Amino acid sequence: MRDLFGYRFRPAIALGLLAIGLQACSGTPFGQSLQQSFERPENGTGPTSPTTPTPAPPVTPPTSPSPTPPESSDRFTDLDQIPAALRSQVEELLELGVLDTPGDRQGRFDPNQPIDRGTFARWLLAVNNRFFEDDPGRQIRLAIADSPPVYTDVPSSNPNFIAIQSLAEAGTLPSRLSGDTAATRFQPAAPLTRADLLLWKVPLDHRQPLPTATPEKLASSWGFQDASSLDPRLQRVLLADDDNGAQSVVRRVFGFTQLFQPRKAVTRAEAAAALWYIGFQGEGQSAAQVLRSQQTPPATPTPPTPAPANPPARPPAQP
Repeated sequence: MRDLFGYRFRPAIALGLLAIGLQACSGTPFGQSLQQSFERPENGTGPTSPTTPTPAPPVTPPTSPSPTPPESSDRFTDLDQIPAALRSQVEELLELGVLDTPGDRQGRFDPNQPIDRGTFARWLLAVNNRFFEDDPGRQIRLAIADSPPVYTDVPSSNPNFIAIQSLAEAGTLPSRLSGDTAATRFQPAAPLTRADLLLWKVPLDHRQPLPTATPEKLASSWGFQDASSLDPRLQRVLLADDDNGAQSVVRRVFGFTQLFQPRKAVTRAEAAAALWYIGFQGEGQSAAQVLRSQQTPPATPTPPTPAPANPPARPPAQP
């Protein structure tokens, strides 16, 4: 390049003269304008701060939701209050998971509290149909939800309507359907009595006409001191229960007693123990048997040996 005097200057000398000019013009408007033009980033001469790359946020691997632990079958905290003679039967029935217990008991089974009639009807239907789920002839068919109620105090809105209606339609509960015209009310919230327990449960055990009973027969079989005061149908039920031997409801649940006390309330533990077995003289099912059948894996069938695709040809007969 040439300066005004016609001499060729090198770039370094030109830059030096330019710097001297800038220094000389510093403080003047022209010098400030010239200085700013050289410091603009677009000219590439101003100081630039190195751009620090923004680090990417760390990638957090997706986490699988923690599985909700299943509800334990042993979810009650007061099972130690069950009478020793009934404990194994009640615990096996609870382990089977067939008793539909309300969730508002806060982890309590309340084994020694009275059970109401509606709850026992629900238990009775559920246990019978679970024990005989592979035997349709011994199951109780469920009533239709919009069936006309059998009892005036058990409308279709009652939580136990299906169970009570089903048992009544099957003839297990006394009602106008079974010819008892006085049984128009069921009283689902009333305590279950010993008489109720036997009248509802024993027909499911026996499943045939009840034997003819007299106070004398009942006295000779059970020796109840209050046998003469018992209802005639209850006498027949008790006589049939005596024929059930060791699986009798009275023997398993109440033990030795010379007083039946038909109006005495049944506890929840006694009700569950009564349902531990359903059947007559060994032809039935217990909660223990159903539990064992659940825990036994099904046998794996042995696959048949396949036949050869091309059986060997028979050699030709020799002449």
